[in-house]
Amino acid sequence: MNKVDLVEDKKDLLKVAKDFEDLPGYERYFMISGLKGSGVKDLVQYLMDQAVKKPWDEEPSIMTEEIMKTISLEVVREKLLNYVHQEIPYMVEHRLMDWKEQRDGSLRVEQHFITPKLSQRKILVGKNGSKIGRIGIEANDELRSIFKREVHLILRVSVARKKCA
Repeated sequence: MNKVDLVEDKKDLLKVAKDFEDLPGYERYFMISGLKGSGVKDLVQYLMDQAVKKPWDEEPSIMTEEIMKTISLEVVREKLLNYVHQEIPYMVEHRLMDWKEQRDGSLRVEQHFITPKLSQRKILVGKNGSKIGRIGIEANDELRSIFKREVHLILRVSVARKKCA
């Protein structure tokens, strides 16, 4: 149970824990406050004790193309969230459209943002492309640092086509 710091009467927590006790799949419960950090060490220790020790399926130092694609999407999305704080980022569809390794070893990465409304597109693009430009520059710099190679990041923003009934 998280956010236990918000509960005034701690006896209420014990009542809830007791209700869960007989449910299938509940082996143990933890009362934690992520904000204050209380109880987190116990949870982490329990999870570590439960983890199965076995060799890695893949070499952990090798970055596969799928991992790189996921990282590229996450980095760009993070930069988007830094610049667009309201509900818009959650309504935007974000797609990886193209991924090519160039002859010189650099990467060409094209990602598209698709907004439901023109007004949202305008907010995301910014005046004269300033906002999407800043997002692209910061994401490109971070991707270069992560992948240790030149990255050509192309970001496009469009409005979703209306579906005909």
